[in-house]
Amino acid sequence: MGEALIAESTIKCFRKFATFEGRASRSEFWPFYLLCTFSNVITYIIDLNYLEFENGFGTATAIFNFVTIVPLVAVSVRRLQDVGKSGWWFLIGFTGIGLMPLLIWWSGKGGKELKKSTKNKSTLTDELRDLKELYNEGTLSKEEFIKAKEKILK
Repeated sequence: MGEALIAESTIKCFRKFATFEGRASRSEFWPFYLLCTFSNVITYIIDLNYLEFENGFGTATAIFNFVTIVPLVAVSVRRLQDVGKSGWWFLIGFTGIGLMPLLIWWSGKGGKELKKSTKNKSTLTDELRDLKELYNEGTLSKEEFIKAKEKILK
């Protein structure tokens, strides 16, 4: 089950490799993020021990980072948007201490920031269509979808 989740998440992230709009659920974000982190450590060890780079940052690490940097940033931005934050908040991670709020936000429950209905028919239809799209993409669980739909239709 775990391997399937990691594979599914990785495939989804690479398919949406340059998509910075929309949302990413925890189940899409975390397996890919952890896989990238673990793989980065492995490439560092390969560079250090087998390719004999003194500081460990060599060819294997550079190739891996080149392949994964855009998908990783994109899924991170979509995850922030899922918890109601601007994707620009991703940049605070470069300060070092900014990783703490990022980890807290990435861990938070997403999908809460759905628009309130104005009860206008065309707006209501658009909101329901957007909600259905989130459900079809797998961003919302069935329970979250039902709850959000009931909230919009009130």
